[in-house]
Amino acid sequence: SVSFTVLGAVLVGILVFGLAYYIFWFRFRGGAAKCNDCFERRQAKQAAMANLSDDLAYMKARISALAEHTGLPEDAVEEGETEELIKPSDDKYMQEAALPPPSYAPAGVESGSDDEMTA
Repeated sequence: SVSFTVLGAVLVGILVFGLAYYIFWFRFRGGAAKCNDCFERRQAKQAAMANLSDDLAYMKARISALAEHTGLPEDAVEEGETEELIKPSDDKYMQEAALPPPSYAPAGVESGSDDEMTA
């Protein structure tokens, strides 16, 4: 039918125009450099993810060596602190949240209403 022929012609026209614009962008608008940069970033991320387990093992060994050198105990957190870090006391944090924010006044300017300054 005629409608399918017209639809096919429009779709082919859009496809040809898109392909022509892509070639124009790639050659004359810096598309090649952008693609190259994107591939280099992907390769760097892939290399970082591949070496992550080795880097993590090295960092763990280095931290344990530093802990031994400084004499830091294996569990440096005291017993009472772990509960406070995991589940904070509501009273302590509720009081801090209820405090008004500190007022800010630039140096050399007295705090007061705007009417006093203009009068």
